[in-house]
Amino acid sequence: MRTLLAMLLFCALSVSSLHAQTVDEVIAKNIEARGGMENWQAVKSMTISGDYTAFSLTHPFTIYRKRPQMYRFEHTLSSQNVVLVYDGKQAWQIHPFYGNPNPMKIPNADSLVVERETPIESIFFDYKAKGHKAELLGKEDVDGIDCYKIKMTLKNGQEETWFIDAETHLEVLQKASSYDFGRPAILEAFFDDYREVSGVKVPHLIEIEYDTRHRVYEITDVVVNTEVADSLFTMPVVAASEEN
Repeated sequence: MRTLLAMLLFCALSVSSLHAQTVDEVIAKNIEARGGMENWQAVKSMTISGDYTAFSLTHPFTIYRKRPQMYRFEHTLSSQNVVLVYDGKQAWQIHPFYGNPNPMKIPNADSLVVERETPIESIFFDYKAKGHKAELLGKEDVDGIDCYKIKMTLKNGQEETWFIDAETHLEVLQKASSYDFGRPAILEAFFDDYREVSGVKVPHLIEIEYDTRHRVYEITDVVVNTEVADSLFTMPVVAASEEN
């Protein structure tokens, strides 16, 4: 009986070890498909521009990302200019729909959404060093595509589920709990039309659903390692007369 229990324990440990190796193998293939770790590490800044459609209207947008953790998203919403920024420490915005036309700190829930958008590379790159955890949940069909299903638990406790094309090893779908104007919302993001830019592959079509809201981002230009000033991410100081 002791021998049988020992064998069962050994098999369980072996399956667990194989499972962990399989997760890392899938992630390694994804990183290679996206251009490889070395090429992504060489990307110090990235500027992404194009058009997005929301509420049946199409507007231009521009995203700036810069290492180590800076992000700026400029777009138009219902004819109003909106800016969402993370300066490396805090998130701020210019967002008339919050009732304040001046730069202001982003409320806690929505600030998590902005901070999550800061990395230049995907969540899988160097995930262990960043304090994230990965678990392979098997395979699942996504719109006819055979996908690996990976659960990512981020360092801050947030969870995301990613679906990786079993053939191309590129991301197809992301599911996560998120926030939309401060309200909890289920996020679904679809990725397509990957193109190589300066040695790395970037999706040029992204569809995002927040519960009943739907956005489609069509990227027309991606520029790598151009000069992006730190001041672009610095929250402007508003004079007291402007606040009143």
